[in-house]
Amino acid sequence: MPVTLAAADVDKARITAKMIRSIRAKLNLSQAELAALLGVSGQSVYQWEHKEGRLRFHGSTRVAIETLRKMNWKEAQKQLEEVIPLR
Repeated sequence: MPVTLAAADVDKARITAKMIRSIRAKLNLSQAELAALLGVSGQSVYQWEHKEGRLRFHGSTRVAIETLRKMNWKEAQKQLEEVIPLR
């Protein structure tokens, strides 16, 4: 079942380094796996996790983070298999 988000939820979400780390822990993903799901580099995820305060994102990255935040482990693994087929 795909995760659906309201535009207002995405706009008002306060994304922090702690949130990125907790999403990764909840979904049992490495930084590289999270990066693949978000369409960014592993270095970006590393930098996000080590910044202070609120993180600012543009467009699709913000939506992708909020979508992952609403997923459970099985949904994330299924999506990861689509992104990285030879896992």
